[in-house]
Amino acid sequence: MTAGEIFGKISAHQVEGMMFHEQMSDYYDFLGLDGYRCCHKYHYICETVNRAKIHKFYINHYNKLVMDSPINSGSIIPVGWDKVTRLDVDPATKKNAVKSGVSEWHKWERQTKELYSQMHKELMEMGEYTAAEMVMWLIEETEDEIKAAESKTMYLTAINYDLSDIYRCQKKIREKYHDKLHCMEKCMMEGC
Repeated sequence: MTAGEIFGKISAHQVEGMMFHEQMSDYYDFLGLDGYRCCHKYHYICETVNRAKIHKFYINHYNKLVMDSPINSGSIIPVGWDKVTRLDVDPATKKNAVKSGVSEWHKWERQTKELYSQMHKELMEMGEYTAAEMVMWLIEETEDEIKAAESKTMYLTAINYDLSDIYRCQKKIREKYHDKLHCMEKCMMEGC
């Protein structure tokens, strides 16, 4: 595999990540969980920014454009949800949806780390140490996401996915990610 193919795989996966987090944002919006919606909207924006950084790095180090590998545009929204309204979703379905959503998030982040780790290994074997260092940064970012998903899973398991507790914490989560988005906006404006 060439460096271009490696960065193409990473870039395509980041597009899939953007689609994943956008769907998760819609998923939680549909369930009326605004904090979780904001969390995934934040991750969507982070994925977009990180993809731009990867492209900039590749262009500046290899003097070529990144060409994405084929992109899988799968959906995580359950089949049939397009036929129901928010008001049709009963508490048991919401509880299962939250459990499934957090599980999908954790699974996504673990797959991401596996891909990035493999790409890092290949770059190291090719002697592309600067590129490998850039991919290591992505691995570290992903490890933070895995920790967040695992922490959320442990919390939700501890409260047995109790909807009252889940709804009670949505405002606090929304404010947390609103503040993170504000900081990100400020850093982007200063860094451009």
